[in-house]
Amino acid sequence: MHCTVPHASALTNRLQESTGKWIDVSPLPVGVSGAAVTVVGDELWMFGGRSDHQIEDAVVAYDGKKWRQETAVKMPRSLENHCAVALDDGKEIMIIGGTCEKDPSV
Repeated sequence: MHCTVPHASALTNRLQESTGKWIDVSPLPVGVSGAAVTVVGDELWMFGGRSDHQIEDAVVAYDGKKWRQETAVKMPRSLENHCAVALDDGKEIMIIGGTCEKDPSV
């Protein structure tokens, strides 16, 4: 599938290493670009990014089957183009750099 109109995509694909083929997986709750992603245990965690209308502060996790919104956890500010790193065996996650709407040099 290809994008015909520029927008923040909710599409998600996974490469099956054994076959070398890309497969579609469940879409993100909200389409974003410029989000940060890190691995915690057996899950991918994604932070922020830009949707079609704003910079997001959402946190979502992927367990290998579907994405879920982490409603109990929000980023301290909405960010895009930042990095995320899991520390101390996933007990902490550090968000580094990025851009926010009110102050472009976070």
